Amino acid sequence: MPIQKVDVSTSSVKIVETNNNRTAILITNPDATAIIYVSDVSPATLNDFPIYPESSVLLSFNEGIEVEKALYAISDTVTKSVRVWEHFREQWDKPIGKQTNVISTVIT
Repeated sequence: MPIQKVDVSTSSVKIVETNNNRTAILITNPDATAIIYVSDVSPATLNDFPIYPESSVLLSFNEGIEVEKALYAISDTVTKSVRVWEHFREQWDKPIGKQTNVISTVIT
């Protein structure tokens, strides 16, 4: 899935929908001054998990995090954009199956 640009302002917005196939999500705050706060509960508030200026957070089910849930965000300043990249189970499963088939064909 391509990286998506999502506008976040001083009101809570949903940045990703619930998706049971999601295995990881990367959220990047490219702004030089704004802090973005993220929550899996609506509405997001300025007391939630912060993503500081020019930094990112990677959430992965490998770390025991429930990445399937919808996520909400709010900014401490006027509208800013975050970048969101999602990884899905089917993106991981399909290439491995294809590679296995190709390898077994080559060996045979």
